[in-house]
Amino acid sequence: REVADKLLSFCAGLPCPADGVGIALRLAHTDLGSGTDCEQRLFDCLAEREATERQLKLQEQAKRDSSKEKDFSAAAGKRRKAEEGISVATARL
Repeated sequence: REVADKLLSFCAGLPCPADGVGIALRLAHTDLGSGTDCEQRLFDCLAEREATERQLKLQEQAKRDSSKEKDFSAAAGKRRKAEEGISVATARL
């Protein structure tokens, strides 16, 4: 608390700039970690989930686009491939 009081009194004593905007003090706490790799694992899991959800959407779009294919065998192949991708993404989620 003493450090904060001294910092605030120091900042209060600084002259105001000519533009009248004033001075801002930003104290950022950068050490948010607990010393374990838990935060990194959470970040990695979140990133993997987002990537999997994007992949799922992409496969669902490919399945929808397969219906626009003129050739039935090509459309069926695209649909099967998309369904496999959907099942893999769903299993990972």
